[in-house]
Amino acid sequence: MKDNVIVNSICECIKEKILSKEMFPGYRIVEDELSAELGVSRTPLRRALIKLQYEGFLYIIPNRGTYVVQFTPEEIAHIYEARLCLEEGMAPSLIQRVTEEDICALKVIHEKIRAEIHTMSPADYSMLNKEFHLRLVSIAKNDHLKRFAEEIHNRVALLLIYYDNSSNSVDSVLRHEEMIKALEQKNPDALIRAIRADSQLANYR
Repeated sequence: MKDNVIVNSICECIKEKILSKEMFPGYRIVEDELSAELGVSRTPLRRALIKLQYEGFLYIIPNRGTYVVQFTPEEIAHIYEARLCLEEGMAPSLIQRVTEEDICALKVIHEKIRAEIHTMSPADYSMLNKEFHLRLVSIAKNDHLKRFAEEIHNRVALLLIYYDNSSNSVDSVLRHEEMIKALEQKNPDALIRAIRADSQLANYR
């Protein structure tokens, strides 16, 4: 249990460095330097790096090193295609299983984004956007889909921080509002339209 706490703590430290742009896409992690900086041994550090690779933040090349993920235009398109396929495919299940508690939880996240959209940092927005979409996916109560969604949205979060040249976050708030309304009305077609519209807002160069 204690080892898992240490690994999770290391993961959070590395995520913070990535989200704050201290570690940027393509950044090579030097294990000796990072273990000394964090005051941990190499064993839990390596476990943390493997965990972060699984979560979509890093990639490990055997005998070469560990790097923060970076994306080609094609990979960016594939990430958004994966998110669209996942969420659109789940729409009927979300409509069928949504509860008032789910809708209230989405509204809380949505209102926080809406209230701070003009002042929050890209990192804060990306994390709240991720929280909204993962809460949406959780309505289906399918742990397998939730794991897939978490990996996808970890990457979406990095895209929003490092690659987003748009001002579409305000429009995304409107799409989130449409999703909530569709869930309240039990309208799968409206939910799919909102999901598709939200996925089309990305504008990367």
